[in-house]
Amino acid sequence: MNTKTFFVKAIPVYIVLLSFSFFAKAQMIPSDSIASKALRNFQKAINKDNYKLFGLKSPDEIANMRLGQSAIHVYLVRLDSLRKFQSGDGRTLLTNINQVLYPVYSGDNLVSSISLGMKGDHWAVESFGDRAIVQNYMDALKNVSSTPSQKTYLIRIPSLNIFLLATENSTINVELLGNQPFGELKPGAITTLQDAFLRIKPIANNYNGLPW
Repeated sequence: MNTKTFFVKAIPVYIVLLSFSFFAKAQMIPSDSIASKALRNFQKAINKDNYKLFGLKSPDEIANMRLGQSAIHVYLVRLDSLRKFQSGDGRTLLTNINQVLYPVYSGDNLVSSISLGMKGDHWAVESFGDRAIVQNYMDALKNVSSTPSQKTYLIRIPSLNIFLLATENSTINVELLGNQPFGELKPGAITTLQDAFLRIKPIANNYNGLPW
């Protein structure tokens, strides 16, 4: 299969898988508090030997690392569900996996991210290092006109390595992230979720399961 989606090359996705988690009742402690604790641990893991892996220009920037103002909620689309899709607005294919991504900045530069997931009744740190995906998301978000009732989130189709910025009001519109087309779906072009799924479906039907 030659059709591919492309993301700016950066450090490997999920470069650090954590062996620790911060236990807390989700309804009692906001995920922002958990993310702040995760950031402090992230900072401790960076040193003068590995700082460049995380997009930093010097070890002095470690102390300046901060979280972005808001988390990015992540929804998943399964390949088998996409292959069965016929019509409708597509929201029934979206699975809330209880995952959020926090952009991590050093000064004004996006250098990494922190992924948090719900494990049972607590939030747990899943990984660091999704800089390229978060950068593409934040770049696309700059072109979105926000309204009070609007929701934005990230849709991930992992089997096809597709990431979409979703904007939801009464309908769900999406934009392919990255700078390469995926079949008939073009980056930067905003379309409905239904139309995006119908454009992706032929490739999903023919996908052989090999890595992209």
